[in-house]
Amino acid sequence: MKKIEIKKIIELYFFKILKKKINNKTKIISNELIDSLGTIELISFIEKEFKIHLKENDLKIKKLDTIDSISNLILGKIK
Repeated sequence: MKKIEIKKIIELYFFKILKKKINNKTKIISNELIDSLGTIELISFIEKEFKIHLKENDLKIKKLDTIDSISNLILGKIK
């Protein structure tokens, strides 16, 4: 899977839950667009959608805060 495909899936996920489009650099957690429950739901979505397991080290805000960082995390797990 290519990074652009991953980004599109993540963008669609956030559009569905936030009811608005966000760009690749928008800080999702830092700007409190999602709360702690939303973060758990995001992690669950990522693991199910991409069939990967995120470890404790993967659950840092800097790795889950933007569409770009989430896409990089996923791409690193599926390669």
